[in-house]
Amino acid sequence: MCHLDCSYDFPGGSFDEANTNIGEGPSHTGTKYEGWGQIPQERTRLLRLAQQSINAGMTKRIIFLSGEQHWGELLAKKVPALADADGGGDAQVLYEVTASGIDQNWVEDVENSNRVRVRSADTRGDGMYDQECNFPFVVFGVSFDDCVDAFGSGRPACSTGTTSGDVHISGRWGNCLPEEEELVPRDRQRYSLENKCADNYHFTCSAQANYGTMAVDWDAGTITLSLRTPHHRSRTASEMVIDI
Repeated sequence: MCHLDCSYDFPGGSFDEANTNIGEGPSHTGTKYEGWGQIPQERTRLLRLAQQSINAGMTKRIIFLSGEQHWGELLAKKVPALADADGGGDAQVLYEVTASGIDQNWVEDVENSNRVRVRSADTRGDGMYDQECNFPFVVFGVSFDDCVDAFGSGRPACSTGTTSGDVHISGRWGNCLPEEEELVPRDRQRYSLENKCADNYHFTCSAQANYGTMAVDWDAGTITLSLRTPHHRSRTASEMVIDI
């Protein structure tokens, strides 16, 4: 998460401490370009203030709208619970739409642990469910469109790497996060497979331009966050629906 001009001091120092405070460690990934990750103490303070505002009843949802990265993505971050005396309260989920309308894309596989995923997988066995399941995936001639015990782990799992024909690539799999723990349920997501340069359904990087949108349906009590790519066949690159 550190770039050349970041404020990293030393292992276990204030930089690491700020990330640990919001439940992130060395395995977490994010952009290596300009971002809040370069000033983690300020980022942690911002996220904790957002959490406090929700817990105090000052707002129901907080959504960040960001850009200038030349790609688009949908993100969700669970800020962990913290004692009220320490400036936290109950855990809360914050959301973000990153988009860039400038006609210049950035075709690169940029990892982000906080990116929304259809289903999340732990490929390292360290409890970090930050890899995207690839659906459908074919194992021994059988096609699966959800997490199943297909790799002998005794737990629902999925492929995190497939060929163009959806066949599982040996060794690329992980155990799935329980479905009820996903920050955005699968049935509240929609996406196209156009303009993706990584195995992430909510990461749009090769479109000519992308725009973030937010639509509030007061009657239904929902907010729809989406990425639009007007120059391409699939006008809606990805979207998620959350409750107000």
